[in-house]
Amino acid sequence: MNHDAIIAKLGPLVELYRKALQRNDFNDIVKLTFGKGTNYHCLDYLLRADFTSELISRLTFSSTKETVKFYKLLLALVVYAYQGVNKNTTPFSMLFGFWHLSDDKFKFIYKLADFAVDESIKDTDFKILILQVFSIFIVHDDYSMFNDEYYDFDILESLPDPGAAWEGEQFPVPRFNPFRKVNMKPRMWMMKLILAFGKTDQSSMTEWQVALAKFFQTFVSSRRHAKPVLMLLEATKATSYFTVKATKGSIGAVRFLKHSMGSSAEYSILKQSLRHKFGNRVEFMTKLDSVKSSFDWNEDSFTELLFQYLSLSDVKQLLDSYVPPRKQVNFEGMQYFTLEEDTKRFYIDIILTGVFESLPSYDSFWERITEASFEDIPRYIKFATNYPSLAIFISDLENEMLDQIKREVLQHLTSITGRVKINGPDSFSGNSKYFWKVKSIVSERAKEYRVELDGVNTNDFRYALAVTLCKPNKASAIKKFGIDKLRIGRVERNKESHIFKCENLDLLDYTHLVFLPSTDSLKGWDVTKYHQALMYSLFPEVRFLMFSSLIDDAIDRRKDDELVQVMGAYQYSDIRHILPDLFEPHTVVIVPSEAYLGQYKEVKMFRYGDAESVEDMINFADSVFENLQKCTGMQEILHLKEIALVLQLVEVTVKCLDAWRATLEECTLKRTILPVEFQRITNGAPLENATDLLRFSERMTQIVPVILLCWDLLKKELNLDTWKFICRNCPVMITVDDWVRVINDFETTESVVLLNCHASVLMMACHFVNWTEERPGCVKIVGGNMADYFFYKRPKHNTKPANTAPIVKAPKLLAGFKRQVQYISVKDQVEDAEYCVTLYHYMTKLGYSTDSIGIWVSCQRQLDLIDEVADALLPTSIDRPNVLFNKSGVYDYIHYKYSIISLFTDSDFKEVRMPGQLTNFYVSTDVAADRLYFPDRSSFTQTAKLPEVDKLETVPGEKYGLTERQSEEVIVVEDLQHLKRLVDEI
Repeated sequence: MNHDAIIAKLGPLVELYRKALQRNDFNDIVKLTFGKGTNYHCLDYLLRADFTSELISRLTFSSTKETVKFYKLLLALVVYAYQGVNKNTTPFSMLFGFWHLSDDKFKFIYKLADFAVDESIKDTDFKILILQVFSIFIVHDDYSMFNDEYYDFDILESLPDPGAAWEGEQFPVPRFNPFRKVNMKPRMWMMKLILAFGKTDQSSMTEWQVALAKFFQTFVSSRRHAKPVLMLLEATKATSYFTVKATKGSIGAVRFLKHSMGSSAEYSILKQSLRHKFGNRVEFMTKLDSVKSSFDWNEDSFTELLFQYLSLSDVKQLLDSYVPPRKQVNFEGMQYFTLEEDTKRFYIDIILTGVFESLPSYDSFWERITEASFEDIPRYIKFATNYPSLAIFISDLENEMLDQIKREVLQHLTSITGRVKINGPDSFSGNSKYFWKVKSIVSERAKEYRVELDGVNTNDFRYALAVTLCKPNKASAIKKFGIDKLRIGRVERNKESHIFKCENLDLLDYTHLVFLPSTDSLKGWDVTKYHQALMYSLFPEVRFLMFSSLIDDAIDRRKDDELVQVMGAYQYSDIRHILPDLFEPHTVVIVPSEAYLGQYKEVKMFRYGDAESVEDMINFADSVFENLQKCTGMQEILHLKEIALVLQLVEVTVKCLDAWRATLEECTLKRTILPVEFQRITNGAPLENATDLLRFSERMTQIVPVILLCWDLLKKELNLDTWKFICRNCPVMITVDDWVRVINDFETTESVVLLNCHASVLMMACHFVNWTEERPGCVKIVGGNMADYFFYKRPKHNTKPANTAPIVKAPKLLAGFKRQVQYISVKDQVEDAEYCVTLYHYMTKLGYSTDSIGIWVSCQRQLDLIDEVADALLPTSIDRPNVLFNKSGVYDYIHYKYSIISLFTDSDFKEVRMPGQLTNFYVSTDVAADRLYFPDRSSFTQTAKLPEVDKLETVPGEKYGLTERQSEEVIVVEDLQHLKRLVDEI
């Protein structure tokens, strides 16, 4: 069943269930949503149809006993909304806010908790949803009453010997009243979760283990709830139990949990213990002597060394010197070890915990990736979590990127083998720009190879796989594609050949090169190279300050000067209030795509690589300089380009500042309004009281240096060095790729704004923010993948200061059109593209700015076609339209007042959101099916009533800028040819 068919069936089922509340209808809704894995398009539809409120109301007021399916759908909806691009917390608050005030609140939480550890429930996805909900409780104190029921020190009573867990602690063992009525279910719940890690009866073992590891990581990183859970994990040696029971796909999450717990031990002490106990074993000692430090081997290699040379009794003897026998009574996971080798590995892991670095390094990724690395890769599971320090955040990010790169490679190979059919070792048919036969591989230098292809590849790729082929089979995740061996590396074009940089190319017999798209994760992993280089370039005390600094909110959640801040912003909304302007403290705005550079041109800041923005800033500074001179009463007004010497410029600005101070003192004493000449400097912003005057006086100290800088720019050629100068001294917007190119020339900045960036960018940004305690800077996050790592932070909704000019808004009247939202029916894909371009042309002829119009598409094919049509149909005097495909979310914060949306697609994605602030015209090849994407009860249809007619309705004789209707006449555009005639008539 394709996506349109699913939505067509889902809508009527929702309405049937609302009317009759029949379980069969509800079960059909659940089947459509979860039948083949979670269908997020269905969840999105149900949220827009306000189905969540229906379920919450039923749960709250109905006496009917609900099923697991009911709870699963309800939790899926509230978690999906909470984790979505706009971080909609309303459904979550609706569900748990009611129970917050109810006497049955703990019954509801008990029910969810019981589901999570119920062995009869095999639905892993449902249990993961419960853990995700509970993790939100942990990071948000609004729900601390639920946390305290399950996560205080009472959970230690679930241990066979609770007293042993308190040995060595600095505070006394709590005493409990033995006569009070005790409910042990909450106290046993955490222990049950620990033991459930090793149960093999889950529907998806790897995902379940990853979710549990992330869930516990949320606890151990929480400043409020960490201690009792840390004590329980330490008493049971849970992470060692997890290590033994972990699947290949979940071991990375377990290692990060161990890393988050912060255990540390000296390798020299371990080595000394081994020598003392087993010094007479010559072969073992010889191997041990070859390992000089914990940096020579990794933990896996050293584990195998101990496993090979020591027996179970040997390891137990060694363990007793590390963990007293009394404390070993609490090793609850041992009851699930049926093999002696599991017990042995469990003991060894306890001994080695903290001795070796548990997470892979930057270099090890490129060295270790082989065909065996792609087995059992877990899907990405979002968890609300805490980061007590920047170092923990970076470790989590690197761990996540490893798995994401592997997922992207598999997805890419799936796409390629849809076009290229591999039949055997040297047999394939079809073609793809990513798949090339190797003509020759020659070693140039260490780990660099010159690769000649059987053909000319003109595409500029940065990453590639070297592979050998085989007959497709089910022996492994890679061999099902017909790939036998695989290595990953970076690639550069070199005339007619390519330079392939690979850390582990064992032989030169690789027969094909598979190029990879430059995804955020691959580029992000390369960013770690810059991060490490920058980290080691810092002074040790600065490096320590940076990585130990708290990026978590204060416990009281009222701190305003955090180093990392999440800014409140909605998808496709106007975010200029977050952006700096020319006269604000030095800020770097980093964006993922060049498309952002054309946005918000009215905000006075430089745009890297845009010569027009430099000219605009110089002209703006010149106009301010002109107003400054008028304030002094100068008869002859000079422009910046007329000043030859800097001394002359300084002389004029000093006179202006003196006049400003004198006037300001007079206005303050006499309590009069600032003269009109001086108000011009404020860009029209009112200065009504002493506070406003003081604030703008501080701004004056920033205005003069900017004028001097812009005068200096007049004398410079706009080359790379000049751009580096701008980046070091002025607010600038720059893409991630450009920033990497000039990163070595950056200096400390007041703040960095990361606009819809991948989380890896924060690793670079943190090095350029002022971390001194006197005037710490900040990193401001606006959406993107990065926001997923900071669910716990409360969004900040700051606005521009009062001394900034008011924003000029577009007229609300949509001149020339009857409706702000319109469905338009077309025949096919080609007509869809032509209609979008022609409508864009029509709007420009009515006077709409090309910068204010965006064309959004639902697939890459349509984007390419619209670009071709635009080149063919539009006159050269009109700017080419801005065409965007936003399936990935890279353009979530691109803002257009007027949007034309193509709904033609070749996949399950359709742009059914409202990307236009004032106008959204939907062009569809199947209006009947596409209308179903907008439920009757959605906020979309409530706000903008969709017309019954599927044709564009225009109002003749109107042009952009009108504030009132000039005519009641309406022209219904019958088809594409009719629209073209209207264009020609203007």
